[in-house]
Amino acid sequence: MNAIRYITFALLVLIGLNALVGGYLFIADPSGGLMGMDIKQLDRPVFDDFLIPGILLFVLNGVLSNVTALFVMFRWKGFTALTIVQGIILSGWMIVQIFLFEQIYLIQYIVATIALGIVVCGLWMHQILLNQKRLSQRL
Repeated sequence: MNAIRYITFALLVLIGLNALVGGYLFIADPSGGLMGMDIKQLDRPVFDDFLIPGILLFVLNGVLSNVTALFVMFRWKGFTALTIVQGIILSGWMIVQIFLFEQIYLIQYIVATIALGIVVCGLWMHQILLNQKRLSQRL
């Protein structure tokens, strides 16, 4: 289980730190210029600029991924459920992003794969904990 926890932790921190930086850059410059983006790149512009997406990116995928990573590292109560939820949030973020951008980028597939990996790791850790609990109840 420790190997899965460390992999999950690493994935969450990787996503979390990138989202904090990306979200901050969108908040600092809502035009998207700091990220080399333009709102015109959106196929279906829902926002006038990147401020709201930047805040959402910073909080949902930045802060929450890093908080989830702490839960995983220290095995705090509910860490498997929080991991699964964080993977679902990241998956949802990627689905919306793919839907909104007129062009699909390789990084979107990579992050979507990581999101799926986070969900799978969360489910796997949850199953291991259930099996350990059942085993200890039998003894």
